[in-house]
Amino acid sequence: MKIINLLAFILLPLLMVAGEKTIERKIKWFNVIENQNIEGGTNKFFAFDGANYDEEKGYLAFYTEGFDLGSEEIVAVNIVSTDYEELVNFKGVSGLEYIDNNLNIAFFNTIHKKRNQGIIKLFPFIKNSLTGKYQKLIRFQIQITTKSKVNINQLSKKTFVQNSILANGEWYRIAVINDGVFKLTADFLEDLGLEIDNLNPQDIKLYGNGGKMLPELNADFRYDDLHQNAIYVEGESDGVFDKEDYILFYGQSPNNWKYNSATGLFNHEINRYSDTTFYYLTVSNTAEAPKRITTQNSLPSPNTFVNSFNDYAYYEKESTNLLKSGREWYGDAFDIKTSYDYSFNFPNLNTSTPVNVSVSGAARSGVSSSFSVYSGSNLFSVNFASVSIGCYSCTYAQSGINNLSFSHNSDV
Repeated sequence: MKIINLLAFILLPLLMVAGEKTIERKIKWFNVIENQNIEGGTNKFFAFDGANYDEEKGYLAFYTEGFDLGSEEIVAVNIVSTDYEELVNFKGVSGLEYIDNNLNIAFFNTIHKKRNQGIIKLFPFIKNSLTGKYQKLIRFQIQITTKSKVNINQLSKKTFVQNSILANGEWYRIAVINDGVFKLTADFLEDLGLEIDNLNPQDIKLYGNGGKMLPELNADFRYDDLHQNAIYVEGESDGVFDKEDYILFYGQSPNNWKYNSATGLFNHEINRYSDTTFYYLTVSNTAEAPKRITTQNSLPSPNTFVNSFNDYAYYEKESTNLLKSGREWYGDAFDIKTSYDYSFNFPNLNTSTPVNVSVSGAARSGVSSSFSVYSGSNLFSVNFASVSIGCYSCTYAQSGINNLSFSHNSDV
C-alpha cells in the first residue's frame, strides 16, 4: 500500500476566506481498511472520505482542507462545536497510541500558483477522558480568523526613529510584575535618586510599552520606541513636589490574558523572555509635553449594572526544560514525587455558571502514560502517547492537554 503524506497539494476548488468566518464540515467515515505489508502481515488503517495519513504518527488518518485567502493569511483557527461517535472494530489499527483527549487543529499559510492559501489539519479522533473510550469526529464547526498579509515592498517604506527617546536626559527605571495602579511617593522618588526639592512635578513624564511579549511575526504591530503614558500627579499645580504629593500610573504584568471568542474563555500567555515589565521616568525637557490622566464627571445615574465577573488564575512554574533547549518549559517533575496539590482561591463564586479547568503537561515514556487530575470530587485525566526511548532523532517527549468544566455549589 502506498500512503500519501503530503499537505502541499490540495485539490481545487478552494473556499474563499476573509476576515473571520465560521465553517462547518461533516466527515464521511468508511470501514477500517486492511493491507498486507512486505513482511506478510496485515496493517489496518482508519478511513474516511479524503483521508491522508501521517507517517510520523503511525499512519494515523488526518483531515486536511485548503482555503483561498486572497491577499490575507490565517492567524487563528478555533473550534466552535463538535459531534462524535464511538469508534468500533478498531483493534490493531495503526496510530491508535497517538490519539489523546483533545481535538487539536494546526494551520499553515502557503503560496500556490502565486495565490495565498491556508491549510488546516486535524486528527479527527479523541479518547474520552471520562469514559476512556475512543471516539471519531463526525461533524465540526471552526472559526477561521485572517488578516491582511503585509507586502514586503510596503515594509521597506516604513520609517523609523533615528534615536531612542532614552538617548538624552536622565532616566529612572521602575519595575512592575503585576497589573494594577501604582503609587510613587516622594520617598520612593528620592530613593530613585531624584532631588525632590528641585523637582517641578509638572515636568514629570513616564514612558513604557506595557508588559506583553513582543510579537514574533515581523509583520505584526509594535512600537518603534517607548511611548509616553498618561499619569496622575497629585499636587502638581503649585509647581512643587511636596512630601504628601504622589504619582499614580497603571502598570501591566509581563504576562497576558487573551479572550478566545470561540470558546468564551480566557487563555494566559507567559512572557517567555522577561518576568518583569519596566517603565521609565524622566523630568528632562523632551519634545513631548507631559501627558496627564484627564478627569471625567460621573454619570448622574448608572446605565450598566454588574453583579458578576470572570475571574481566573494559573499555576505555571516554568522550571523544567526537557530538551535543555528551546522555548517550551514545564513545572513540577512527577518522578520521585508523583503527587502534588495546587490551591486556588475563588471566594463568592457564582454557582449558576460552571468552573473551567485546563491542565497541560509533557511525558517521556516508552509506553502510553497519563496524569489523573482531581478538582474536588471531579476527576479527569491528561493522556500522553509513547515515544521511542532509544531513538536519537525521534520525538523526545509527548505533550498533552485536557479541559474540564463542572458545576459547583460552594467556593473553590
